[in-house]
Amino acid sequence: MDAKIINRILITSLFVFSFNSHATEPSSPIITTSSEVGNCRFISAISASSGFGKQANWRQLCQHKMLQEAKDAGATHVVIENITTIGAYNGTIDASVYICRD
Repeated sequence: MDAKIINRILITSLFVFSFNSHATEPSSPIITTSSEVGNCRFISAISASSGFGKQANWRQLCQHKMLQEAKDAGATHVVIENITTIGAYNGTIDASVYICRD
């Protein structure tokens, strides 16, 4: 399967997962698409890594770290830019974080 297709599938999966996690923890930033942050203020680019060791659930670990870093930065919204798989058990997520006001 093409790497771009795999990245899109992973991004979509994380996007769907974020709605479920957002319902239980409303103070967490929302994972969204770049088209939804047009009127928002960009804060910074962040990168989260699964770290060392074999992590079978590295995507969830990276997403948790990414959302925590975004929350610490005061972000309300996160756009996942890239997901990089490193071997079978590790990877990174690169994202842009924004503050969006209603």
